Parts: sequence; C-alpha cells; structure tokens
Amino acid sequence: MAVTYLLEFGDETAAYFCLSNDFLAFKESVVSSNGWRRILSVIPHEKRHLKGFPAAKIGRFAVNAKYAGGGLGTEILDYIKISFTTKNKTGCRFIIVDAINNGKATNFYLKNGFVFMGEKDKDEKTRIMLFDLKLVKPGGE
Repeated sequence: MAVTYLLEFGDETAAYFCLSNDFLAFKESVVSSNGWRRILSVIPHEKRHLKGFPAAKIGRFAVNAKYAGGGLGTEILDYIKISFTTKNKTGCRFIIVDAINNGKATNFYLKNGFVFMGEKDKDEKTRIMLFDLKLVKPGGE
C-alpha cells in the first residue's frame, strides 16, 4: 500500500519512488538501544514517553542508469523532504528507508542525511535508515 511516483523525460522513465505511511517504533530486534536513544534525543521531552512516532517510508526508489550519477536521486530526496515539511498533511517527523545493504545504496542515503537505526541489521539484506525532517530548513534545504 504505497503511492508510486514516476519522473519521465519524453517516453523514458528517468526515476520512480514509492511513499507510504509508517510508524517508527522501538523494536529491540531491529533498532538498537543507541538508535532509539538517538531518536528520543531529538524529540521534545513531553513526547518521549511515546512508544513510537509517525513516519513516511520510501519504498522502491530507483534512477534509470542513463541518469544515474547526475544528482537526480538527491533532487528527488530533496523534493520528498521539502514536500513533507511544507505540505505535510500526515504530521510525520521522520522518513524511513530499508536501504539495500551495499555500499552504493547506503552511502547514497548517508550522503543525503540519513542515519542507520542501529547495527543489528548490518549483516542483513537491507538496513533501516532514518532522516529527521526537523533538519530541513524552511524554504528548502
């Protein structure tokens, strides 16, 4: 259950991504205690008792090889971040992604401000990564 967005140039799909609603909850099996403490450190004190926080999830995300390496992926992430901070109708605080666990994918998200949720998934096929939307400055990044 996600909404898929396509970026097309002429008859060619340049990129696509999916967005869905999610909930960032503490799960000891996935999120380390340090990862959860990192999240709580940016949450207002009066909300720290909550067991989870609303989030948006980026599902499938790909850039056509013809357009790869030119900054299109970063521009799309910037668009997503800005749309959730200026037109946010869901009240989410975080963006989550299950990044393919290879250097290319995880480095892309790290370069774009995402952080790992912990180390428990470091040997898994995907790694949970998080972006705090409070880092987006009004009027763009």
